[in-house]
Order: sequence, then structure tokens, then C-alpha cells
Amino acid sequence: MVKSEMRTPAENWRRIGAYTIDSIVMSACYFLLWLESLMFEGSAEAPSAQGYSLSAIAAVFIFYFFYHWLFLYFLSATPGKLLMGLRVAPKHKTLDEGLGLLQSFLRVLADQLSWFFGHGLRMLVLMRLDRTHVSDWVAETEVIQLSPRQGPVKRHVFWAFILCLSLSSSSFMKIYSEFQRASLVGGRVFFEDKDNE
Repeated sequence: MVKSEMRTPAENWRRIGAYTIDSIVMSACYFLLWLESLMFEGSAEAPSAQGYSLSAIAAVFIFYFFYHWLFLYFLSATPGKLLMGLRVAPKHKTLDEGLGLLQSFLRVLADQLSWFFGHGLRMLVLMRLDRTHVSDWVAETEVIQLSPRQGPVKRHVFWAFILCLSLSSSSFMKIYSEFQRASLVGGRVFFEDKDNE
């Protein structure tokens, strides 16, 4: 790590605020997917199921990926992080160098590949004084704040373990359940309504 610069690990409340703001921005994309599904309610094969076209699902994932990747590459932060005074910094370079194209790509890719575990893997930040998690380790980044912390960084190993285990297992079970309900018919993904079985 570059020792000559002051790097302040991001406070938890700032990270949660940044995530919330980015989620609100992204909800517009999910709203468009929901609208698209309303235009095609059911089918002859699955009349009571909600259907999403594969192209619409792909568009949502691509938009989500590029939203995060391009903001990280050009500004070193998403809009949520910018508003909360945070920045994603390269771990082994000066802050002025910013994130490289590959480094920002790897960070977002690692985040996306961990979707099976939901927010569980993000809870690992509570175990570490530098407040990094899996995506940071893969891309060699860290989330820092641009103002001083209100208190010292503390490890919360017990809470990190409990939250990581519970959030990961519940997310994995939810995804497994959704895959069980899903079926592909005519280029659309349908989710059977269990209440109507």
C-alpha cells in the first residue's frame, strides 16, 4: 500500500447510504423490466405465470454492470458513493492514479459473481480494519472516505460471522427456490405462482 497518503476506511453508515442511493437509481431499471412483463402476462403454456423476455433480463444485467463499471473507471465512485463522500481507491497505487480499466472491471465482476451469496460476503468488511471484502481482494481496491472518521475502526468478528452466514444461506435458498419455479418458454422466463398450484 502507498504509505505517504492518508487513507481512511469508509464508515459503515456511509457505505449503506451509498448502496441505498445506487439501489434507488437502479430501481428505475427494474421498474422497466416489471413494465415489460406486464405487457406480456402469461402465455398459453403458463397463463398464470409472470414472464420476462431474455433480452430484457440481459439488458438489466448489462445496464447494472456498465453503470457500476463506468462510474468506477471514470470517477472512482458510483453516484451513491460520490454523494456519501466515498471513493474506490487502488490498494497499491497513489490515489491520483485512479482505477484502471481492468481493475474497475474486476471489482464489478467479482461483485456480480457473488450474487448467489447476496450481501453475505459484503459483511466480511466488519472483520477487517481496512474494511475490504471479496470484491476488493480480487481487484486490489479499497473503499475510502474523503473526510475523517468519527471514531476508530473496530473489528466485529462475531457479527460479521453471523450476518455472513445468515445472509448467504438465505440468499442462496431464495435463488434456488426461484430457479425451481422458473421455466423457459418461447424466449421468455416464466415464474410459476406457487399459490396457484
